[in-house]
Amino acid sequence: MEAGARYPQAVQEAGGTSEVIIAPDPADDRAAAALAARIDGLVLSGGGDIHPRHYARPGSAEYEIALRGWLYPDDPRDEIELRLLHHYLPTQKPILAICRGFQVLNVALGGGLIADVPAREHNTRRDGASGYHAVQILPETRLSQALGCQTRLYVNSRHHQGVSRDLLAPGLRATAASEVGDALIEGFEPADDRYLLGVQWHPERLADFGEREQLASQALFRAFIDAALTSHSADARPR
Repeated sequence: MEAGARYPQAVQEAGGTSEVIIAPDPADDRAAAALAARIDGLVLSGGGDIHPRHYARPGSAEYEIALRGWLYPDDPRDEIELRLLHHYLPTQKPILAICRGFQVLNVALGGGLIADVPAREHNTRRDGASGYHAVQILPETRLSQALGCQTRLYVNSRHHQGVSRDLLAPGLRATAASEVGDALIEGFEPADDRYLLGVQWHPERLADFGEREQLASQALFRAFIDAALTSHSADARPR
């Protein structure tokens, strides 16, 4: 299965109707606003690195490190997703942010990124297979509830950038952390009631997981769809 097809399949299997967004012109603010108003829930998917100009000062050491290791650049996608989030976030409709999407959402909310994560457990292997490591999930968080009340999972990992606690955007709290020893954040959610769940791993890649992780991944998508349906019902009520 093509990697991009796993996201709509996961949404559909969770009971949702998926639509792969045909991105508007990055500079078309009206199209981004219309798209944000139309959809009930947004999955921010994995992909290449975000250009460092969105989170680091040009000329800084962090900027130069990020630029040297910049993988699969896609400037138009950066602009489109950040513009869409500018309009979508105020609606307070649900977001599930995965891997690159986790990083994009943190940047959109005012956070930063580690330009290059040295631990190989986080990186995609040279043969294209995922890396693996364990994560601890804080109990009594929305993320833990969405994962079927799991507090520890063995997850796939396909990234070389990440988020540490000091780079977490204002208003977000860490809900999962790597056990690799580098204290990378692997999950976040807001401190308020908004449904914004971010995970650094890839829950849509079911073939990467054992049975327990597969069930938790499916539960995560079902929780997102339930939140989107609740949001849709609320929007449909007479004002």
